[in-house]
Amino acid sequence: MFTVTSFAVAHLHQMDWNAEARTGLLRLPDPWAVVRLWAQHPAYTLWHAEVPQVCVGCVEPWGRVGELWAVMSRHCATWTVSLQRRLLTTMQGLLERQIVTRRLRRVHATARKQARASRRLLRALGFTQCSVWPCYGPQGETLVWYVRYHWE
Repeated sequence: MFTVTSFAVAHLHQMDWNAEARTGLLRLPDPWAVVRLWAQHPAYTLWHAEVPQVCVGCVEPWGRVGELWAVMSRHCATWTVSLQRRLLTTMQGLLERQIVTRRLRRVHATARKQARASRRLLRALGFTQCSVWPCYGPQGETLVWYVRYHWE
């Protein structure tokens, strides 16, 4: 159902992603530098019906610690439950592969407090909420920090 390929910056240009998320990224001082950084680390694009639906990856800011990032199509929230489960299973497999292959001890992720779907996805991927960061986002929004530990 999903085709998985290596991530390329061009995939973001082809995706119909959430306008708020796109605006948030574009408000960063050099947004495409961030995207190019994502492309330098293992990252993937999940395709459905020949359209990129999710771009996801894990940068390694320091030894054995990863930072998960994901950009999802605005259509993902409207999919059937079975399609969303397949997406979750695919993302879990990709994350597990990164944890094991790169021997990551910990993976972080942040989500806007208002982004309920993103927060549910992180919990489904095995992340635990650690803290809430008021006014920490690029536009002063509250972010929620999640962590997933992996012990060998």
